[in-house]
Amino acid sequence: MLFGFGLGAFSQSTEPTTAIPATDADFIQVYAEDFPPFCYQIDGKVVGIATEMVTELLKRADIPHRIRIETWKRAYHQTKTEPGHALFSVTRRPQRERDFQWVGPLFADETMVYTVDPSLGPFDELDALRDARSIGVLAGGSTESYLKGLGFENLEAHRDSLTIYRKLVLGRIQLGTGSAWELRFRATLDNLDISSLRDVWMLNRNEMYLTFHRDTSPELIRRLQQILDTMKQDGTYQALVQKYRERPPVPAAPN
Repeated sequence: MLFGFGLGAFSQSTEPTTAIPATDADFIQVYAEDFPPFCYQIDGKVVGIATEMVTELLKRADIPHRIRIETWKRAYHQTKTEPGHALFSVTRRPQRERDFQWVGPLFADETMVYTVDPSLGPFDELDALRDARSIGVLAGGSTESYLKGLGFENLEAHRDSLTIYRKLVLGRIQLGTGSAWELRFRATLDNLDISSLRDVWMLNRNEMYLTFHRDTSPELIRRLQQILDTMKQDGTYQALVQKYRERPPVPAAPN
């Protein structure tokens, strides 16, 4: 069962594997956003449960690659427009279907709405959120697109989710959207006090994918999907889930 669970450019975490014939795949630049515990950076190395899953997937497929953290909007644009690029973790939406080739799902995630304002929520309907002064959303993310499509005019877009959570805690925005799993991990990773936050609405449950430029070989996409399915059956997937639930990599405590 799938479990529920960005920032400027950084150095890569994975070294390219040995070269393979161009008929299978050339070097692929893989992008991700800063989205712990799925993808984040420790001491210059990109880690995370989705990072490890994608790394193992491409290793088994003998695809030379490099993983790099990038802002969501830039990573999305590069993968959509430049051959030889990939991006994770992407929510699959009808309006995005033709933008990419899809492999997954990698995992499922619930998008929640949070607040520190005791006068707000819990809400009985989505339309009630229109009365809030501001709703923090990730710039270029699926939640921003979804709410804009419904005519919401009180959205405040931010380049990364950590900014949303910090503004929420400080009361600078009334409502903020994000992942429950990420929020709990952020509390530890970034020393963020979230004791005052309450979830007041669940927006949706999303399945997250690894995406490739739309001109990527369909045969390669099918092979990657088969390998991912095998990883979910041979214990690899479950071992990663257990690792990040029980002992996720975190920065060393300062002396």
